[in-house]
Amino acid sequence: MKAGLNLYSIRNLIKTEEDFLATAHKLKAMGYDYIQYSGGPYDPEMIKRVSEASGLPVVLTHVPMDRIINDTDKLMEEHASFGCYNIGLGAMPGDIIVDEEKCKETIAKLDDAGKRMKEKGFKFFYHNHHIEFYKHNGQTVFDYIIENAPYINFTVDTYWLQ
Repeated sequence: MKAGLNLYSIRNLIKTEEDFLATAHKLKAMGYDYIQYSGGPYDPEMIKRVSEASGLPVVLTHVPMDRIINDTDKLMEEHASFGCYNIGLGAMPGDIIVDEEKCKETIAKLDDAGKRMKEKGFKFFYHNHHIEFYKHNGQTVFDYIIENAPYINFTVDTYWLQ
């Protein structure tokens, strides 16, 4: 069995390239096989250097929503440079989720980005929290995404599901 770690939980240990590299070496020595890069500075060249030096491939990231929607092609190019073909979003802002119109518009934009990613061999992943269970007209945002956004995959956070 292979194991990976979402770096967000140890984000204080990856604030600099030196810290990230030292942490990656420790994770590799502990038996981790890959990582999800989130919580640290997003610098594709640095991520590539650390991934290669530590032997820990990056299999998923969390990046800003604005980049996913408005800079999809460049984001894919950057991810390809460090061998990662899964691009993730940690969450939509709460003020968007509670506004039904903004929420549905944003989901449509994210789904469009996900479609463009799929066409280029990438996948888009959304990390849920509790707020996606907010309801508009009796339907949760989580269910709305499932039913209306086929290009959005989930990184399911079981803590928030329960």
